Amino acid sequence: GQQLREPRAGQQFRNQGATAQLLATEILAGRDTVKENAEVMEGVIVTEPAVDEANAATKAFLDTYTAKYGSAPFPLFQAGAYDITFLARDAFVGGATTGEAIREWLAGLGERQGALGAYRFDGNGDAVFATYAIMKAENGAFTKLSTEKVGG
Repeated sequence: GQQLREPRAGQQFRNQGATAQLLATEILAGRDTVKENAEVMEGVIVTEPAVDEANAATKAFLDTYTAKYGSAPFPLFQAGAYDITFLARDAFVGGATTGEAIREWLAGLGERQGALGAYRFDGNGDAVFATYAIMKAENGAFTKLSTEKVGG
């Protein structure tokens, strides 16, 4: 598989003598990324939509995925792909078959509870998550610093 190359940017940043806190979004929050790049990722703070693994839909998805593939998924990406599949199905069944119709359908959906947790869509069709996790890379793994609710 293709490894993410972004951790190299952190190494280049540090090689230049920079000491500022490094921040990243969910693209660098991959559990294998932090494990395989522990030294480079040490101290990096990342944010990602918080996945409530105690949520019934999330737990069912994670349990089924782990039983089938033998290891736990990176919940944000696999649960997100799972939810997107069912969102697309529901949109098509609801008659939304063009880009504009799907955007309008998503905007009118309201809050949805899926494998990814609670989310809704804004008027542009962009996902808005109810909570975000803030995590710090330490010793090749992430430690959750906090979970923050998003307004709106």
